[in-house]
Amino acid sequence: KDQVEYSDVSVITSNEDFTQSVNARNVYSYGARNDDTVDQLAGENYKVGDKIILVFPNHVKGYLALPIMLHSSSCNDYNTAGYFQDDATECVRSFSDLSSECSNLPMLSAGSYYSNFQVAMSPQAFVLSRNTTSNSSARSGSFNTSLVFTPQLSVPLLCRDNTGVLNQCSFTSPPAPVYNMTTNTCENVVTEVAYTFIYSNESSNLEQLNVSFVLENIRDNSLQKFSIKFLKEGKEDVFTKSGNPGYLVDQPILAGLLQLNLATNKKAIILSTNSKEWLTVPKATVDGFWSE
Repeated sequence: KDQVEYSDVSVITSNEDFTQSVNARNVYSYGARNDDTVDQLAGENYKVGDKIILVFPNHVKGYLALPIMLHSSSCNDYNTAGYFQDDATECVRSFSDLSSECSNLPMLSAGSYYSNFQVAMSPQAFVLSRNTTSNSSARSGSFNTSLVFTPQLSVPLLCRDNTGVLNQCSFTSPPAPVYNMTTNTCENVVTEVAYTFIYSNESSNLEQLNVSFVLENIRDNSLQKFSIKFLKEGKEDVFTKSGNPGYLVDQPILAGLLQLNLATNKKAIILSTNSKEWLTVPKATVDGFWSE
């Protein structure tokens, strides 16, 4: 390739020379926002799509993650959930050595999704302060403890057996995953996580977070499902049916109690909101007894 030789090269020897050189080339430069701008942002409320602020031990600030699928089916754990944006995602957890990774990967443990952190009701919970030393001006963060809350575990917990059927778990608090050398399975792995946020009637503040799980024993790479939804304070969750119109694959069959309304002389099926009270099939438990 042809080489270009520059014979008249300007040498910058001072800050003034550098500033003049930048201005002469009419290019943009970028600097940090001043402290006043940052302080103003700290007092804002959540807006649609904002990251949901979490507070970890020692006042470390983070954001609620909602794992999504990468270009392959693998999980990207760095995707953040958006305020007031209902969503549902799924991705595959892959393992190189499940026996050693079973108890060490936090993504497999239910505790990682609801414990050891608090949720900021609004960005106002995060307060910026300035600590000035003799040679620098550093910024540190603190939290208003009255504007954070602890996530709640939803019960009952659901466990999926080796036939794919969901049942109520035998425990009320999800245990950490452990590897069973006899069955070669990683037990009590989270396969579904559902976040339900309750927001205030009078503001955009978050008031409560309920987290529900489905646990399962796995032998190999596993599909994980995640969902998030936002409900207004005082409003009940929407009753999800099996399909409208028609049934959806793998959804419960609607069944209830047939009753006669004497006033109208019309019959109606009274349907429970608990799908476990719909059409069920008895099966044997490990001790020989039957359950629905």
